[in-house]
Amino acid sequence: MYKQKVEMLEGRIVTGTYRILGTLFGLPNLGVPDLLNRQDRPFIPIGDPQLFTTGAELPNEDELRAETDFLALPKDEIWWIVGGGPGQPPGTVVEDRSLVVLFNDHLLRGRLKVSGHIRTSDYIAQRAVARPFDTLYDATLCKPRAWSVHGRPPRPGRVRTCDREFAAQYRSL
Repeated sequence: MYKQKVEMLEGRIVTGTYRILGTLFGLPNLGVPDLLNRQDRPFIPIGDPQLFTTGAELPNEDELRAETDFLALPKDEIWWIVGGGPGQPPGTVVEDRSLVVLFNDHLLRGRLKVSGHIRTSDYIAQRAVARPFDTLYDATLCKPRAWSVHGRPPRPGRVRTCDREFAAQYRSL
């Protein structure tokens, strides 16, 4: 493989196991989602990574678990990345849509640029296969204070759907 000109971008990567601070290597005129969505690259390279215990906030020095010169991180381990540039817009007519994503015990809230005249759920379903990584603008991260629907506790007796296999594993922990 021939060397390509790269942009070095500082980034914070959150996985299910670690928070990683390091240098991402991007290509000019491509955003981080565009790099992550390349099918020919199952790993992303990270320069001078520091691996900290899991969590969403900025880590403290006492949470440092490992440092190295280079890390090849499998893309399927990534929950989200803070840093780098946005991805290419999805089409010609673009609308901002509000989106909240649940990651473990955190809510990631922001604006998603969606092709106009399509439901947000359909857009996410279509993009999840071909381009699983996307840009969330004005993103904020928080822990939910209490599980509620529209600020109210769920009413007893209403129908709920859950993954029974996951629920069984959760009970056994």
